[in-house]
Amino acid sequence: MGSTLDLSTVRFGLQGGALDRAPAAARTGDAPGGRLCLLVEGAEGGAIPEALIERLFGAMETTYAAHPGPAPEALAAALGAGNALLFQRNLRADGAHQVLAGLHAVALQDGGLVVAQMGPAALCGVLGGRPLLVPRRAPWLADAEGAGDEDLPAGLRRDPAPALYGGRLGPGDWLALVTTDLVRAVPIWDLLPVLALGPEEACERLAPWCPDGEWAVILLG
Repeated sequence: MGSTLDLSTVRFGLQGGALDRAPAAARTGDAPGGRLCLLVEGAEGGAIPEALIERLFGAMETTYAAHPGPAPEALAAALGAGNALLFQRNLRADGAHQVLAGLHAVALQDGGLVVAQMGPAALCGVLGGRPLLVPRRAPWLADAEGAGDEDLPAGLRRDPAPALYGGRLGPGDWLALVTTDLVRAVPIWDLLPVLALGPEEACERLAPWCPDGEWAVILLG
């Protein structure tokens, strides 16, 4: 992979059984030094109002852009800002109206990428010719026992630490940020080749797996 400009970022999803080219849960855009991709999902199947998703995106984008440090530190601060917004909101809300979320961010800079995850979030794709799923085990993806700090949803604690990963994409490599309901519904070996087909065909083939659900994807490659 050369520069960040060589990479494409495409967001899409499924809503009401049809292709959604602008899912509310996904955001991509220019950022200092490259591009920033964000994905938000409700924890434990809970829905997040679109107005709150927009506030989360705004908090994370503003914090990332203003941070003077390298991309990993800026991403950690951005997810921290999203968590703080939810945590403070939840302090004022009763249990029925609290919102917990999975926050997922990817920064593309200088031909490389940095990934930050907090709570339910999944990254899959092909890296170095091998299938990838990050995290490989988590309470909300499989039957793993216990939860690390990064597995706990945003909005639950005052100052959690996100999981951070870094890497580079080579020829033929691609990655996808996906909402976890899709990873739970479709085995990874079936999901990867379908996502690689692109938005239209992927949605057509995946719709039977999630006939009543909604999901969102950001493809990087």
